[in-house]
Amino acid sequence: MSRPNVNVGSLDDRPRPDSEYRYGIFIRPPAEVALPTLELMRTVRDLFGFHAAMAYPPHITLIGSIVLDGTEDALIRTIDGALANRRAIPVHGCGLNAQIGAAVGIDYNCLPNGELNTQLADLYDDLRETTQALRGYEPTDRKADARRNKEAREHFRAHLTVLGHDGIDNSYLRSEARDFLEPLTPTVAADWTARTITLYRFWSAAWDDKYWLSQEWLPLRSWTLAE
Repeated sequence: MSRPNVNVGSLDDRPRPDSEYRYGIFIRPPAEVALPTLELMRTVRDLFGFHAAMAYPPHITLIGSIVLDGTEDALIRTIDGALANRRAIPVHGCGLNAQIGAAVGIDYNCLPNGELNTQLADLYDDLRETTQALRGYEPTDRKADARRNKEAREHFRAHLTVLGHDGIDNSYLRSEARDFLEPLTPTVAADWTARTITLYRFWSAAWDDKYWLSQEWLPLRSWTLAE
């Protein structure tokens, strides 16, 4: 399998047209979640050859792959308003879930009793609605139609990816990697508090199904939710 561009994770500040960027609003997990998750991602890469998850920092996607119809400043101000009165959210890990497209991730969509974590869904809903006017759908947006059809609250599923989009290329090996990861998942804290929301800027040489091969990223701004 092809390895990602060596610059993944190190977006520089060379001027580029705004249309070349994508943006994501993510929950950044705390160290006790992020560091062991990175180990799982490296395991998937080094033992099974899947690299797409490593094109991102560990995160839970709230609003992903935004094609910006406006300015970065306007997006930041909009997120400011949406998060102004938001409080930190307790989250619970429900184990690995292989039903997130071709990806494998730790499911954080439920509470310890198995019910939906409505606080996460509410946060998603608020950000989806308040940023809607700033989110465009250009022809180069590889998943525009799918996102239009799946933006409703019931389609949101909080998860932390450890094996990414390249899993679609080899379903047998993906299943083998998932089985390998299963006993390692308890190394990631199951119960923690989502306090940090981060806006990322992304660039790729081509926003197609192999975008992650050249993807670079930069955190633009973080917000800490009140306790």
